[in-house]
Amino acid sequence: MHGRAWVLGLFFCMGAGTFSQSSLSYSPLEIRNERSLQLPFFRFVMRGRVLSPDEKTWSVRWDESNDFRVIRNGLGQEVLREDQETTRFTFTQRKGLGNGLEAWLELPVENRGGGFMDPLINWWHEHVLRSYHPGRENSPLGQSVIRYAEADYSGDQFGIGDVSVGLRKTLGRRWTAEAALKLPTGDSGRLLGSGAADLGIALNYTVPLGTKWTAYGQAGAIWQGKGRIANARSLAHEENIAVIWHPNNRDAWVLQWNSDSAAIQTGLAESDSTHRILTAGYERQLTRNRRLDLYFSENNDFLREVTGIGPDFSIGAMLTLRF
Repeated sequence: MHGRAWVLGLFFCMGAGTFSQSSLSYSPLEIRNERSLQLPFFRFVMRGRVLSPDEKTWSVRWDESNDFRVIRNGLGQEVLREDQETTRFTFTQRKGLGNGLEAWLELPVENRGGGFMDPLINWWHEHVLRSYHPGRENSPLGQSVIRYAEADYSGDQFGIGDVSVGLRKTLGRRWTAEAALKLPTGDSGRLLGSGAADLGIALNYTVPLGTKWTAYGQAGAIWQGKGRIANARSLAHEENIAVIWHPNNRDAWVLQWNSDSAAIQTGLAESDSTHRILTAGYERQLTRNRRLDLYFSENNDFLREVTGIGPDFSIGAMLTLRF
């Protein structure tokens, strides 16, 4: 808990200052699949417009993701277990460079442990989803276990993850191209980083749907470096879609679908299949230069036709400041 305390303090202090300049606007949620075996590897997040020359934003994003997964082989032997909760704070700076260019830098800080959501998720399964989850209900609360055939990352962990940097470039009114590089700054021995650099490219498309609706699409490819994590995939794909309803100039409601390759190939279909989550979010323009995003995500406990592997349940918030 000591690791979370100072980061939470910084999160709320960032909202205390006063800034002027141009106002913020709605955008897709800057989220990704927070499964513990995905986080050490780079994935793109969706963003709004490219910033104007000398325009800057700072943001801090809090994600709390609780996961439970047990996979057994044909003999009934346990071959993979994930039972943990990850608290992740992501600090991002963006800066407009002019000529339709924007640079960004992203630093994650992660705490993995037992968390607080186990009893809440048990209640959610029983009273909202009306589905019984025997593995979760019969396991002790507050565990921190990540274990499969090639590795065991069990136990509480806290530290800095892998830093990422990137460039975005406008390609006309609706298209944006993006390139990113992830550096191996996190400890791969504790699953805080991958132990290698990743390189990614992506294309983004914006579609106005009348005066109060906007849709966003993103497709990307990531070359995952060969680090210390066993069986990491060399090439991953990513596809994301967001639909935003913005009824006025202060509020926006977002429905977002994120899909990406499993970062690690364990040989188990229940772990290696394409990861997909569905997220509902709300964005509020607090002042001209402060915006707050709130959201929650579900895996295949909900709408199995479009969702798949991901944390059992995730909640999050992001505070963005423009100056």
